[in-house]
Amino acid sequence: MSDSISDLKSEVENMKESQETNMSTINNNVTDVKAQIIEMNTSITNLSKEQNQLKSSLLKLEKRVDIVAVDLNEELLMEFQERIRRQRNLILVGVAEQKCKNAEERHTRDDFDVMKILKAFQNIPTPLKIHRIGKYTQKLLSSAARERCVSRLRDQPHFLYETGIPKVKAGVLVPLCIVNDEVHILYTLRSKQLKAHKGQVSFPGGKMDMGEDIIETALRESEEEIGLPRESVDIWCEMSPIQGLDKNMLIIPVVGEIKNFDNLSLIPNEDEVEEIFTVPIQHLSNPENHAHLKYEKQMVPIFENGKHKIWGITGFITHLFLQCFLPSGSYMVDFDRKHYKINELVAKL
Repeated sequence: MSDSISDLKSEVENMKESQETNMSTINNNVTDVKAQIIEMNTSITNLSKEQNQLKSSLLKLEKRVDIVAVDLNEELLMEFQERIRRQRNLILVGVAEQKCKNAEERHTRDDFDVMKILKAFQNIPTPLKIHRIGKYTQKLLSSAARERCVSRLRDQPHFLYETGIPKVKAGVLVPLCIVNDEVHILYTLRSKQLKAHKGQVSFPGGKMDMGEDIIETALRESEEEIGLPRESVDIWCEMSPIQGLDKNMLIIPVVGEIKNFDNLSLIPNEDEVEEIFTVPIQHLSNPENHAHLKYEKQMVPIFENGKHKIWGITGFITHLFLQCFLPSGSYMVDFDRKHYKINELVAKL
């Protein structure tokens, strides 16, 4: 009997020791968890400070001259999702472009605000990809950039209705040119005397004649409409065919680079063209110049350029081209920003 009591006491003592050991382990685990929570709170506080620093820097910007696209990590994506409308990028702007004579000086000036702002990203763990679309964008016409753009354009789908391919074809030229060391796209304003699309912004072009191919059509029409010598155009490629509101016509854009644009004297054919003008790629790629028109339940992109509104099939072609022409991640759109009604676009015609 005494042996049984002794064994029972021994078992109780062992249980007490085991409980004490378990409690000690639990206390140690709790201490570790508390330390981890403190460390996480510190990290969150530091991240919040970095984000506040970035927001403060953004608020100080005044002039929109140079555009820098920054791919965001998840934390900043959540922080700026209203600003960037759920895209993985952010627009930063600077003031140095107007003060610098060339690209090298632009990057070395101490007062280049964008470069200062980018320092706010230095302590963020996820690497950021930065793309610049500044004033000096001639590199967009380099051999490598051209090859990339052409490859993307050729991969685009055809934009056709299910009614079949129209017999009537038209070719339009999407003309790239250099103006004041910056890449522009050339547009025309159609004459108000025309029966169709009068007073609207368009690309030079027209219907294909018998025996022509689409490139010959685009070059001939450009020469007839604005006096653009066909030998001055370096053709890149054709874009995918598009059907506009006129389902009986197939429009095929042709991308070309106008060489020595500053030395040309373009003269509009008054019967067809009221005005010739160019728009910087920088301007077209800035979301602040974007808007849209809702037509037949579709959103039609609009690019605002002062008195000119680039919309309709011309706006659609511009949008498709920019998607392929600009580096990945650097073409950010905000067509939801502003809405036009059809009568606002054609009321003055």
